Amino acid sequence: MTGIREQIIIRCCLTAGAIVALYFVLTVIAGISLSYSPVPFWDMWGGTLNFYLAVLDGNTNVWWTQHNEHRIILSRLLFWLDFQLAGGSGVLLLATHPILAGLAAYVFYLFCRQLIIIEPDRARVLSLLCATFFTAWLFQWMQAENFTWAFQSQFFLAQLLPLLTCYLLARSATTSTRPTLWFSAACVAGVASAGTMANGIICLPLMMVYALVTRQSWQRVLVLAVLAAITLSLYFRNYWAPRGHGSVTQALLEQPLDLAQYVLLYIGTPFYFLLGAGIYTTAVAVVAMVATVLMAIVVACFLVTTTRALLSGSRDPRKIWQLALVFYIIYLAGTALGTGGGRLVFGVNQALAYRYTTPALMAWAALFVLLIPGIVRHWRSTRLVVVPAVVVLCYLMISLQLQALNSRQQQIFERSLAALALELDIRDAPRILAVHEMSSALIHIVDLARRRELSVFGNYPLQGLREQLGRFYQAPEELPSCEGYLDIIAEVRGETEYHFIQGWLVNTTTRAPATLIRIVDSNNLTQGFALGGQVRTDVATAIGAYAETAGFGGYMTLPDTDSSIRLIADNNACELGNPALPEIAGELN
Repeated sequence: MTGIREQIIIRCCLTAGAIVALYFVLTVIAGISLSYSPVPFWDMWGGTLNFYLAVLDGNTNVWWTQHNEHRIILSRLLFWLDFQLAGGSGVLLLATHPILAGLAAYVFYLFCRQLIIIEPDRARVLSLLCATFFTAWLFQWMQAENFTWAFQSQFFLAQLLPLLTCYLLARSATTSTRPTLWFSAACVAGVASAGTMANGIICLPLMMVYALVTRQSWQRVLVLAVLAAITLSLYFRNYWAPRGHGSVTQALLEQPLDLAQYVLLYIGTPFYFLLGAGIYTTAVAVVAMVATVLMAIVVACFLVTTTRALLSGSRDPRKIWQLALVFYIIYLAGTALGTGGGRLVFGVNQALAYRYTTPALMAWAALFVLLIPGIVRHWRSTRLVVVPAVVVLCYLMISLQLQALNSRQQQIFERSLAALALELDIRDAPRILAVHEMSSALIHIVDLARRRELSVFGNYPLQGLREQLGRFYQAPEELPSCEGYLDIIAEVRGETEYHFIQGWLVNTTTRAPATLIRIVDSNNLTQGFALGGQVRTDVATAIGAYAETAGFGGYMTLPDTDSSIRLIADNNACELGNPALPEIAGELN
């Protein structure tokens, strides 16, 4: 009976774990889909679009060029593939993010398989249960900025590849089957780490120290030392310090306490967000920092015990695997320190940026793996603490994860509207700020992208709109009527010809909101364009839920006093004829 009951409990636990893990994976995929916009966002204008333009012009040096302090070679390969295979839409890039997170969870699972030393069947079950937890942990929506921003693959790569390096090097030191192959793979992963982000350059030096402590052959240590020296010298060749950023040395000398607080918050961000802090609150921040201090104490204990055992001649494989995770956490602590040195000039609160939760989550996952074998060995004395802690943690995680399902339609619309302004060459800085600050460099990139019909400028609904302004448009004299209203005509700062317009429009037959709206005058000359998709709950309340995204925004020239206009939706689907023109308002932010 005991065996049957145990089997039922095991199956229930695995099923529950799989359901929870699936919930996190699916909510992330849903969140990415709900947030998707093909419009480049901030760093993507220079980092992806301008990069690809340079590649098309035959500039091979651009692959190695710095992006801030980073050399994002691997991400640039993904950027190039996205343009080649997906037209620069960002779909391929976004698809890689959950894949990379899933691979990280798998590597932690492999570590569990090596560290959990109990009966094979029980070890396999426990490792699978741990894998479901790590999947949920690493798919938390608190990383939304990294999951939904197509530019952020390097944030996942910069944590995954060093983790893989640690695994491969530990495997090469503990296996009798093709150890040289495992070591070679570790070297490749270590070199590749330098092509992710700036923190990747410390991977090989750390692995060289790890090889020394684990008493690996002098040939291996020498290979790692040579690779580290070559990688570092190449990385810093023609290196320039980004303007406006600080340095670790400067921060240590001038703001040591602030830097320490920054690092503690950086690593503690998962608990800061899990406890529901949407703003910087002292109590929750203290909890996050205390959690990091506790992590540091535990990691220091593991470092001392494993190092002492290995240097005294022990060849216990568990010590080698434990030390690999300790060195990985040290790598992530170095990441936090390096980030703090460069970003402390922006304030301590900057440590709580959502994108920094990815390395923090990885650090805590590594600590959890270190603790699991001890929990298993002392299960009878630890279960009264561990089980409630896991239940509370999962509850907080599941609750926070629901944010992934929130609508981001308004944000998507604002980015589309910014792209429309850029396509029409209307320097509407407040609205363009939704995707990038207005600058001559941005306008130059847009002009080049338009010329080559790349990204959003090569696809419906924006493609070729600028050339159609002021031109004759052959529209049928009678079209089905749209239902809608022109709410606002407002001035645009620095623009004398075009005005910003806002309203709502819906096809009364299909009940479908418009995507692209063409504004023509009584002579059928195109006077402007607008894009649909703005959230209008007031309209939805008035005429029906189908009109929730019937709002539009765009730009047009004002008609003559004796002329009327027509708003024609989506390839002559319907029209709003001669709408009442409101009084011209001042600039709208």
